[in-house]
Order: sequence, then structure tokens, then C-alpha cells
Amino acid sequence: MKWKGYLIGIVIAVIALILLFTRMNNRIRNKISKEEAAQKAAHQDLPVYTPPIDSFPYLYKPYDTMSITPNSWALVLKGSKADVDPKNKRLVEADGDMIFVIHKKDIPFVVNTRILQLKVLKPGIFRVEAFRVDNGEKVDVLEGVVRAQKRYKSPFPEPDTVRSSEMVMINDKIDLMEKEKEDLAQFAQWWRSRK
Repeated sequence: MKWKGYLIGIVIAVIALILLFTRMNNRIRNKISKEEAAQKAAHQDLPVYTPPIDSFPYLYKPYDTMSITPNSWALVLKGSKADVDPKNKRLVEADGDMIFVIHKKDIPFVVNTRILQLKVLKPGIFRVEAFRVDNGEKVDVLEGVVRAQKRYKSPFPEPDTVRSSEMVMINDKIDLMEKEKEDLAQFAQWWRSRK
């Protein structure tokens, strides 16, 4: 008869554990749903920036196609420079104006500028405008997801996650990094026309 008591105790313990794990799982799902809803709401509140036509020099200037890996490449405007790390082909030092096309096989991929580290989280197409002689830099994400992190010491070191049709601007002289929605219709039209 003792074994029946043990068996009932084990069954009760298993049921209690199942209920506990179910409750924890539901709490985690609710927390994730709330965080996603908050991110979506914050995303909708971003102002929309419409860049002037002359801020897209690739529409009328020559560029070079540069292979980075067998799957990913960049369009580098004349006078700009993208140096691929010889030991790690998924790491590029950028100086100038260029467009990166990163394939999912090359994730994670990192582009370092003078003041930003751009980690590609989802494959896509993005433009980096980052001349070493300037205080300001800008990243336009046409497709994909890029995390932008300051490369210098700052009292505000939090990164920004930049998604499709968004941009991030940074100025290290005033220590300001700002993310906004962006009207990239001209960029998208130019990109479609070159395919």
C-alpha cells in the first residue's frame, strides 16, 4: 500500500510541475507580446524624413562593384573606400559613401565606420554615408535589419535597431544619434532600375 501513496505523490508532483511550466510559459509569451506591441507603437511614432534628391549621389555618380564574399557585395562610390578584413571577410572598415548588399549566409556581418559599428542582423540592402573627415554619418536601410552602435565613449551608449525604410544619423561632436523613418522611394526606384 505504501507504493500507492508514493505513486499518487509522484502524479501530483508531475501535474504541479506541468501547471507551473505552463504558467511560466504564458507569462513569458505575454511579456514578449507586450514588448513587441511597445516596439511597434514606438516605431509608428517616428517622424518620417524625406531626403532631398541631391543626397543620393549614386543616382548620377560612378561607382565600383566590390565583391566581399561569394554572396555579399558593395557598390562603392569613387573616392570612397571599403577595406575587408583579410582574416574575417564579414568585417569591413568603411570610409565614404557605399551601398552594401548582405546575404543571409554572411550573417553576422559588421561594417565599422569611424564612429559607428553596424551589425547586420537580417540580410538586406543599406547605404552607409560615413566620411572620416566629417563629424556626422548616416545609414539608410532599404531592406533588412541593422544594429547601430557608437564606437566611441558616450554617456548614452545604447544602440539603435534600424529596419527597412528607416535611417540613423549620428554626430560625435555633439554626441547625438537619432533614428527616424525615411522615405526611400528614390533609393528603391534606383535599386529596381539597376537590376
